[in-house]
Amino acid sequence: MQCILSALKSESQPFIDYYKLQRDNNFRFPVFRNKDFYLIAIGVGKKHIKYRLKHFFQNVKQRPIQFINIGVAGGHKALHSLGDVFLINKINDKNTNNSYFPDILYKHSSKEIEITTVQKEITNGGEDFKGLVDMESAEIFRVCSKFSPIHDIAFIKVVSDFMDGEIKNYDKEHFSNLIKNNLKEISSLINSIKLIENINPNILNSNDEKWLKQVTIRLRLTKSQSIILEKYLKGNKIRNSENFYPLIPEFDHTSKLERNKLFQNILAELTT
Repeated sequence: MQCILSALKSESQPFIDYYKLQRDNNFRFPVFRNKDFYLIAIGVGKKHIKYRLKHFFQNVKQRPIQFINIGVAGGHKALHSLGDVFLINKINDKNTNNSYFPDILYKHSSKEIEITTVQKEITNGGEDFKGLVDMESAEIFRVCSKFSPIHDIAFIKVVSDFMDGEIKNYDKEHFSNLIKNNLKEISSLINSIKLIENINPNILNSNDEKWLKQVTIRLRLTKSQSIILEKYLKGNKIRNSENFYPLIPEFDHTSKLERNKLFQNILAELTT
């Protein structure tokens, strides 16, 4: 069963109309549903997320639940256009400095990007941030990962502004239209995410495990880096029909900075 999470009513309404969802009065906060979908209005920021998702999980019997956060986010004027759609592959929490990595275990044709969750609106152009910026993703991941495996948690974002303060001049119709104009791509992603139910998450073979071990030793990866590398390799295997292993340097690198750079290069190769 799939459950869409959205912060704004203007983000929710296009999906309520498209999927013909009806209000579920068993909840005191806005929840809509049909036989295949739920949609929860989580509100702006982190304030209501934990309570609403916990209450929902405790009162809905269907399992497993795929949580899909769909909403708008700030982008960079020099790099993005209003209405660009992205699938999120990394979430940074500005408040805690924690990072989270959703498992993208399905084929898709959308662009991927990282996002940073902040506590208040950014109006200086977002020069300090790489990728997109929002106010909910990190908390959604943190809470949902207590209820569902991380390959059943996904984030789809549409660029709505350029973090320059102009968002105050946009009305609700602006955000709804951004979602409506991209419903074809977003619904295709939702369908791709649903196919995870048919994927065996234990897809790595002995050669894959051997390569992971070699990279871990050669680059002296931390435990968290090893976990990230394994996720990226799984995603690459699912998206590509042939096995692909980025080249491992034949000598040990004593510089931590150099090792981290090589690690990031390997991750970048695995996303192709």
